[in-house]
Amino acid sequence: MTKKEDIYRIISKRIQEERKKADLTQEELSEKVDITSKFLSRIECNADNPSLELIIKFADEFGISFIDLLTEKKEKESNNEKFLKRVQFLTAKFTDKQKEQIINIIKSIKNILS
Repeated sequence: MTKKEDIYRIISKRIQEERKKADLTQEELSEKVDITSKFLSRIECNADNPSLELIIKFADEFGISFIDLLTEKKEKESNNEKFLKRVQFLTAKFTDKQKEQIINIIKSIKNILS
């Protein structure tokens, strides 16, 4: 396998991992990045390669860096890291004011549970 094939294999795997982590179906993700679910399936199976522009769309949608999609995961993430990434994904497109409101809600919940 060439370096290019290795990179696309990693990208395919990472897209699938991030999609599942975000609890999205192929149909849901394909709508968000404006491709067909069949094309997404081919990408995840490493039968087709996404363009650079599409890789960036995936990264933006997952709320991660472009480099994260090019990098194979070596370590198992802790539950805390998974939680934080999920929150980051869910709030990626929030304004700073909305993020501050979320923090205040979490603080209120913490006070209630303490």
